[in-house]
Amino acid sequence: MRDLLVEKGPIRENIVVFPKDKCSRGFSTYYYDQKLRNGEFVDRKWLVYSKELNKVFCFCCKVIKTARSKSNLASVGVDDWVHLGEKLKQHEDSLEHLTNLKAWVELQVRLKTNQTIDKELQEQIKKDTEHWRHVMIRIIAVVKRLAMNNLAFRGKNEKIFEDSNGNFLGFLESIAEFDQTMQHHFRLIQDKDIHYHYLSHKIQNDLILMLASSVKSVILKKIKEAKYFSVILDCTTDASRMEQMTLVIRCVDVVSYPVKIEEYFLEFLNVENTSGLGLFGELEIALKSLDLNINDVRGQGWNLLLEYVDDLTLKSLCVTRWESRVESVKAIRTQAPKIRDALIKLAEVSDDPKLANEMDVEPVFLIKRRIKRNKQFDENPDTEREQQSALENYRTDYFLVLVDMALSQLKIKFEQMELFESVFGFLFDAARLISLDDEGLKTCCLKLEKSLTHGDACDIDAKRLLSELQILQEMLPSVAYECEIPWNSLKVLEFVKKMDMFPNILVAYRILLTIPITVASAERSFSKLKLIKSYLWTSMTQDRLNGLAILSIEKNILKSIDVEHIIDDFASKNARKGHFR
Repeated sequence: MRDLLVEKGPIRENIVVFPKDKCSRGFSTYYYDQKLRNGEFVDRKWLVYSKELNKVFCFCCKVIKTARSKSNLASVGVDDWVHLGEKLKQHEDSLEHLTNLKAWVELQVRLKTNQTIDKELQEQIKKDTEHWRHVMIRIIAVVKRLAMNNLAFRGKNEKIFEDSNGNFLGFLESIAEFDQTMQHHFRLIQDKDIHYHYLSHKIQNDLILMLASSVKSVILKKIKEAKYFSVILDCTTDASRMEQMTLVIRCVDVVSYPVKIEEYFLEFLNVENTSGLGLFGELEIALKSLDLNINDVRGQGWNLLLEYVDDLTLKSLCVTRWESRVESVKAIRTQAPKIRDALIKLAEVSDDPKLANEMDVEPVFLIKRRIKRNKQFDENPDTEREQQSALENYRTDYFLVLVDMALSQLKIKFEQMELFESVFGFLFDAARLISLDDEGLKTCCLKLEKSLTHGDACDIDAKRLLSELQILQEMLPSVAYECEIPWNSLKVLEFVKKMDMFPNILVAYRILLTIPITVASAERSFSKLKLIKSYLWTSMTQDRLNGLAILSIEKNILKSIDVEHIIDDFASKNARKGHFR
């Protein structure tokens, strides 16, 4: 293990913001460099930061230990950020550190030139490493294919060349029919020449989690590059009666060309409290674990109510002021007369019993027996209410209540849409942007700045945004606003990005396009959930479920993942394990 760590060397993660302690102090990349007397800087290659422990260590003193060191940098680590500079200076000047540093450098050279004392053993390890590397290439290929196609891995047993041993072993057996590497590996297993064959469900779980972690890392990198994002949440019950909340992140990928609006699945969250506060708490914990800043959220999508008119869905707006665009209420706007006619027809109480017949309900209103009671002397008579028929009671107590609820919801939706359009409407397309004069443009910029302000933080500067938009109005080509269909916000954003001179405009359009329109991506993730966690596999762990889900849903990213480092690390570890167990 020591040789493997020395071969790989210390790894530094690209962390921009390090956590702070109670005194608002934390580690900084500044400490990676040692300043010499002449003013030059030298890299402290031995200094490593642990993200898990939030501490720093000396790599060579921790791994080599040819000389005993009294410094915590060689044992439990250091998180005394106030005195870190002084501690580093004392440590790097110590004889113990210099001795371990010398041993580290010499071992690196010997491993590269194959001049270690156990030379023959190292050569055998390299040979075994190559074998394991080829085996793992094939195993990972099978894991990827099964995950992307939503196929079950395991069968009734985990023994090669036996019936009902599952798709995982079955695929590898098929490969072995034509592949010498797997033939050799299976022969070693059958002859019991190797103790660890890595074909069990444990290795499946390990590889699923490793691949899922790689995919998630790519996604999180894209989200952090985008900065602003929206969360799309929805809940459903899985095959084991557990409430699962899907977490989908929507962001604008401005790094790619052309600019893309992406929605990425990250994980399923097992929730017990499905109230608004409970779901928010789960979201807050999830974003923190993913190292995403909740202050960068600019929209949210909850699929709480679905209403249907003909084949077009009435889409609900969310409570945040950035939530939706014109398309969200298009279904209502284009079908408002139909909706009104349908409500009027229902109000007239149709005699068509089709709906009742389909439910095996007799299409009549039963007359309940009236219960007579003695009235108090001061009680007002309610003769009109008491004399209502069953049909009239249904109309007042049920039908009109539903109509009032529908009308109130429609009113709320239009009010939210009007608020959203009043803030972002001038950016919807190029024609609307060009039509504004300086005064109108100034008013829109000030309103947008106010809407995107929270406390002391603000996403844009209204004054600079105004100046940039005035220049943009002059630079936009006539085809952007004089054609029959003017450029939409996405095309304007691509033009702005290409010009590379409008930072505030770029931010405004990124936020606008980050806002979700529907929760369809959450619904799609539920279809994968039903395939992966079926009634046959209700005992699946949450980690395996999330791993398989992200590999299946984000298969395009999985295809582009370079698994060479995963294969090399695994092969190197297991080749040594075989010789030193």
